Amino acid sequence: MRKITQNGLSGRFTITLVIIILISAFLIYSYSNGQVKNEEDLISKTSDALEKTRFYRFEMYSNLSMMNENFQVINSEGQVDVFKNKMYQTMTLQNHSIEIIVIDDQAYYRENKGLWQTKKLEDTEELNAILSEQQLILSSAENSTMSREEDVWLLEVIPEQENVLEQMQSMGVDTSGIELKSFVTRYWIEADTYHIIEIESVTNAEMNIMGLKTPVEMKNTILLSDYNKKVSIEAPVT
Repeated sequence: MRKITQNGLSGRFTITLVIIILISAFLIYSYSNGQVKNEEDLISKTSDALEKTRFYRFEMYSNLSMMNENFQVINSEGQVDVFKNKMYQTMTLQNHSIEIIVIDDQAYYRENKGLWQTKKLEDTEELNAILSEQQLILSSAENSTMSREEDVWLLEVIPEQENVLEQMQSMGVDTSGIELKSFVTRYWIEADTYHIIEIESVTNAEMNIMGLKTPVEMKNTILLSDYNKKVSIEAPVT
């Protein structure tokens, strides 16, 4: 009788232990995934994090591949104070460098470390162009897929063709003779904060060059960091 009781207790104990393990695993999984159930949840939380961003730093690299050659279109880095409408940015285009400081509607700029010049801006909304553009792409995504890589979400979205063309135009590319073939934007997003840490946009197209359709690949990479860490941006001495 004692043996049967012990076996009965052992069986119940095993079942109870299994249930506890399953429940614990479920709770750990739910917590580690931040209640993200699908791509829409991830996009929503990421967009919310962008809207709450006050400060951030960025690096941006754009490359163009065509006719078996690679060209770096732009190499840029900077920092932004979103709420106070301040931005500092340096850009390198081949051997040409540009340094820009924007405070409210006043822009200061110089080329190749020369003398500072000033200019009034009519539209200061461009100061937060990077985050605004990404919110637009995320909100208008036709297709999206997501996967988890340790503490980072990888989100792939297909933006609207119009947005892709606008992005290319903002980089100085004449899109009048371009036929888009494929395009995708990939986001690496921190699982705990939903901050975007890297954005990669790849566009494949055909361009009309001297009457010939030429395959072209355009790759744009943006690295974002130091979210909401205060930055100091002051007007230069002119």
